[in-house]
Amino acid sequence: MKKAKVVISSRTSKLSRPLILTTKATPQSRMVSLPKINQRGRNLRLELFSDINFEGNRIVFNDGEVAVRDLRLFNYNDVLSSFRFRNSGERRNVSLVLFEDINYQGNFKVYRGSRNIANLVNEGFNDRASSFVFVARRISNSRIRRIQDERRPPGAVLEIRS
Repeated sequence: MKKAKVVISSRTSKLSRPLILTTKATPQSRMVSLPKINQRGRNLRLELFSDINFEGNRIVFNDGEVAVRDLRLFNYNDVLSSFRFRNSGERRNVSLVLFEDINYQGNFKVYRGSRNIANLVNEGFNDRASSFVFVARRISNSRIRRIQDERRPPGAVLEIRS
């Protein structure tokens, strides 16, 4: 079991000190255990893959809304090539926003509703993601622009940053 020291915060939580984020890791897969700070998103699952067709190194986020400000924390900057995500409670109420730059900046690509994207080359976003926001709701483009302006995820979303 590998542990990484990162800052985890939420605007509606009193998390103020760095927490130890526990990950179960094999050479090709990492499972990230998210602390429970609210009930929203408890049916969420996000899998990120370094190669097309759900191959290569994998990171899994379970049971919660999450935003990663800088994918370099996971050695995943400009690496993402395929992904799948779902909300097993309400398939339509889930969104993933991939940003080209850290801190939720640059061009972005948004996916709404449970999805399996086997090849980001076809989407024009292969090996380009540097940060992301994953939430249990359908997020609008105007809300995404607000995330970029404020440089923080919406509401009670758990944020992982260095």
